[in-house]
Amino acid sequence: MGIKIGTGGLSVEWIIRATGGELYTVTGRGCAAGCGQLGTAETAERRGISTDTRTLEAGEIYLALAGERFDGHRFIPAAFERGASAVICSALPEDAPEGMYIVTGDSGQALLDIAHAYKRELKQLRHTVAVTGSVGKTTTKQFIYAVLAQKYRTEKTEGNFNNLVGMPLTVLSVSPDCEALVLEMGMSAAGEISRMSRCAEQDTAVITNIGTAHIGMLGSREGIRDAKLEVLEGLRAGGRLICTDEPLLSGVSALRLCPDGDIITENITHSPSGDGMDFDLTVLGEHLGHMHIPVLGEHNVADAAMAACVGRLHGVSAEQIRTGLAAFQNVGARQSVKTVHGITAILDCYNASSESMIASLGVLHDTAHGGRTVAVLGDMLELGEYSEQLHRKVGRAFEGMDIDTLYTYGAEARYIADSAGEYVRSVHSYGADERDELTDALLTELHTGDTVLFKASNGMRLGELAQELLDRTEEPQR
Repeated sequence: MGIKIGTGGLSVEWIIRATGGELYTVTGRGCAAGCGQLGTAETAERRGISTDTRTLEAGEIYLALAGERFDGHRFIPAAFERGASAVICSALPEDAPEGMYIVTGDSGQALLDIAHAYKRELKQLRHTVAVTGSVGKTTTKQFIYAVLAQKYRTEKTEGNFNNLVGMPLTVLSVSPDCEALVLEMGMSAAGEISRMSRCAEQDTAVITNIGTAHIGMLGSREGIRDAKLEVLEGLRAGGRLICTDEPLLSGVSALRLCPDGDIITENITHSPSGDGMDFDLTVLGEHLGHMHIPVLGEHNVADAAMAACVGRLHGVSAEQIRTGLAAFQNVGARQSVKTVHGITAILDCYNASSESMIASLGVLHDTAHGGRTVAVLGDMLELGEYSEQLHRKVGRAFEGMDIDTLYTYGAEARYIADSAGEYVRSVHSYGADERDELTDALLTELHTGDTVLFKASNGMRLGELAQELLDRTEEPQR
C-alpha cells in the first residue's frame, strides 16, 4: 500500500537520519556504499513511501517488509521496474538490481523508527493516548476519540491498523495540524507492544482489561498482563496509566475504575429509549454528572468512563465529555444492532474471548423486549490448551441469563453447548462444515419479536453468515 505521509513525503536523507541506515547505490559497475551522495537534489527530495509494489507509484520509496506469510524483499526488482526512487531493506539482496538502497538491518524496525521521528516533528500534536487490553480496545479508542474531538483536532487508528505495521503507518498518516492522537495497540506475542509504545511516546496509556485473548500464545493471564504492561515503556515522564480494578494489576500505579477508586460509575440503567446506557460519573474526585452512551452493556459503560478520565487528564470539560460520549460511534462488526422484519440482530463478530462473549450474552439478555432470545455462538480462536476450559466457562455463564435457544457453530463451540445445556431451553450444535444447515435452521427458528446474538472470532466468518441470513429474511415468520 502507499503510505499517505501527513506532510506529503520524506527524503532519503531524512530517512537515513531517522533509521541509522546506510546508503548504497548499485550500478552496472557494481555496488558502492555512500555514493548516493547525501545532500544532492535526489536524496533531499521529499517522496512518498509504499509497502506494496502493486500500488507503488513512480518516484516513491519502496519499504520492503517481511511477515509470516510474505517477504517484501522478493519484490525489490518489481519495485524498481515500477519506478521506485529508492528501496528501504533489511539487507542488500544478492544480485541487487540497479538503484538506491537504504539498508537498515531490520526494515520492520525502520518503519517504527521513521514513524517515531516523524511524530516528533508534529509541532501541533500535544496529546497522545495509547489503548491496549484483551478486549474492548477498539470501543475504548472510539470513546476516547469522541471525547477528545470535542476540544482538539483529533485523529485515531483506523480499521485493524493496531499492530507493528499498522500503528506506525497510522502515525505517518497524521496531518501536521493534528492536536490529539489515539493509538490502538494489539499484539500476538510478547515484545510487540513495547516496540509500538516506544515509537508512540504516549502521554496517557489505557489498559482495558487482562483477559484470555491470545492465552494460547502467551501461556497464562500473567503472561498477557506482562505483555500489556509493555505500554508503560514508552509512557512520557509524568504520564498516567488508566485501568479497571484488575487484580493482576494491583501492584501497578494507575488511575482505577472501581467503586472507591479514581473513576466511579453509579446508577447504571438502560436509557428510556432502550438503545443505550445512562449513568452518573465521578472522575478524580469531580462529579461530572449524568452521562449517556448510545450502546448497550455495562462493559461499554466501563470503557466510556475510562475515556472520560482520559478527557479530564487532557483538559476536556465535563460538558464536552458528555457531548462526546453521546456522539460515540462503534466500528466494524462490533455490537451493531439491526432490525429486519421485526427480528432484532446483535452482530458482534469481529473478535471473541470468554470475557467479551459473556458480556455480549448480557447485552442479549438486556436487549430483548418480551420476545424470545437466541444466541448463535462460534469458536473462540487462539486459545490453545485453554480452549475447552474457556468455551465451557461461556456455557456455564448461561445460568440465570434466561436465554431461550442456543446455536453453536464450530468444533470448539460444542463445549459451550455441552456446558449450557441445563440452563437453556433448546440447544443445537453445528460443525464449521455445516454452515448452510445452520443458516436454514435459523431461517426456520427466527420469528417476529425475537432477538438474536451472533458472536464468534472473526476467523469463523459468522458475521457473513449473519448478514446472509438477514438478507434472506424477506418476510416475517409468524
